[in-house]
Amino acid sequence: MRSAHITRTGLVVLLGALALLSTGCISIKSGETVVTQRAPGVATLGAAFCISDYDQDHYTTCHAGNVEQVDSRTGGTNTDGDDFDNPINVQLLVAFRVPDGTTAPPSFQNDTLSTTFNFSQSYTNGLTTNYPPAAGEHWVGYISGFKDSLDPATKVADRDFAVHAEFGLPAAADGGPFAGPLKYRLTAGLREVADSTQSGDPVACDGTGNHATICADTPFNTPPTSGAPGVFPANLQKAVSDFGVLAGSKATAGQGGTATVSFPVKYLDGGGLGAKTLTLTASTTLPGGSATPGATSMQVQPGGTHTMNVNVAVPAAAALGDYKVTLTASNGSPATTRSNTGTLTVADQVSPSIRISTPPNGSTFTFGRAIAADYGCTDQTNASGVASCSGPVANGARIDTGSLGPKLFTVNTSDNAGNMAAATSTYTIKPRSAPAVSMPFSFARLIPKTALIFVQVKSIPKGSTLTAVCKGKGCPVRKRFRKRNAKKNVTLKTFFPKSYPAGTMIEARVTKTGSITAIRRTLFRNKKRPISAKLCLPPGEKKPKKC
Repeated sequence: MRSAHITRTGLVVLLGALALLSTGCISIKSGETVVTQRAPGVATLGAAFCISDYDQDHYTTCHAGNVEQVDSRTGGTNTDGDDFDNPINVQLLVAFRVPDGTTAPPSFQNDTLSTTFNFSQSYTNGLTTNYPPAAGEHWVGYISGFKDSLDPATKVADRDFAVHAEFGLPAAADGGPFAGPLKYRLTAGLREVADSTQSGDPVACDGTGNHATICADTPFNTPPTSGAPGVFPANLQKAVSDFGVLAGSKATAGQGGTATVSFPVKYLDGGGLGAKTLTLTASTTLPGGSATPGATSMQVQPGGTHTMNVNVAVPAAAALGDYKVTLTASNGSPATTRSNTGTLTVADQVSPSIRISTPPNGSTFTFGRAIAADYGCTDQTNASGVASCSGPVANGARIDTGSLGPKLFTVNTSDNAGNMAAATSTYTIKPRSAPAVSMPFSFARLIPKTALIFVQVKSIPKGSTLTAVCKGKGCPVRKRFRKRNAKKNVTLKTFFPKSYPAGTMIEARVTKTGSITAIRRTLFRNKKRPISAKLCLPPGEKKPKKC
């Protein structure tokens, strides 16, 4: 070999005249395929590559075979064992065979940061067609861009370059960590490029097209170009470390409540990274809801499964239904993240509210008064809705004022989710005032007894009961007078004309349901005019009192 370098007008490796379809152009250096982990969950696949040093006169780690090579362009022999003699332009190709579910980078740089390798769908497709991966695996191919990747000076170091690309490990089906081991292979190739070639031009791995291509070359960790399609070395493998968040539990909470969703977090440490501290965050699809993990970080031990609870505050007006709750765990910088979801069901667990406007609690009404009930039931916003709302009477109907004393007005309600509630208002019915009756009388003489010639009870309310009786020693009337459904004016004919000794009296009582009894008394005195008295007797009491 005489020279090898890259120009700034494009990724142009100035190599000797190259027999592109022969072996030995590019190979992975023996023993330099590595897998490292900076953090659980990611693995860096790396390798060092030799460019055209088939006879190992510069790199002893490149493929052995110290034989002379025939220069396909000149027909001569490369006595130094290299596979080319005159400069040509080539573009580098690197590919990885990895498990399905692995997250591949869109691009990466070589170790000297002098060139970038970008994902190539055509290169990936070519490898997949010519070297079909086993079930559960796939190829990811990259080609270098037109950018300096090696020192442009002509020196032996130009034959060597190395790459390290970081891949995300595939998650287990349940969200748990990748159990490993990581099975993988690397390959490298190159293609001759012309001035018209663009960096993203399709790669034809079968050698067809405008430019001949070697998509994968021998001898180590690379498939042979001259072998039958489908021939490719078996996987290498590496134990790795990974963590995962398993599916969260299902939780149910009512509107305005709090739900707790539990997540198992599992850590497998096949790579020997030791205990790790994970940073935790949580979120939910519940509008207006807030999800908070029980702690912002947790330490996980190798082989351990830990539980982290996420508390979700449910807004009072949250719509009923199922929502996702997500716990995300991360480690490293840049962060490797793992997440999974649980289910929060917002259910109607709150009973409807009850309003009793009439009768107000603690209120008092007069007997017989017409009072319309005013009450209602309301379910929460976005809840299942009121199914029933009933009181002693229908809303708007008259409440019970037909009997005296304390009363209860109870309203019962239920919603369509089966939640029930009851509310009670206490009110009291008081009697009507005593009727304003009077008992006029007239008499003829006072000595020796009062000669009563007329007595009457006036202004009796309709439907009242009138009773009259003479009380005291020497009463001329022994029989009690009673008149039901009395009204207006009633003359007490039984009590006159009669003579009443001093100390006797006539007592008249006007009673009506729901009213204070009105008592009128006419007291006869010695040699004096009779006097009248007004008294009232509230329902349930025995002793009259002044009105």
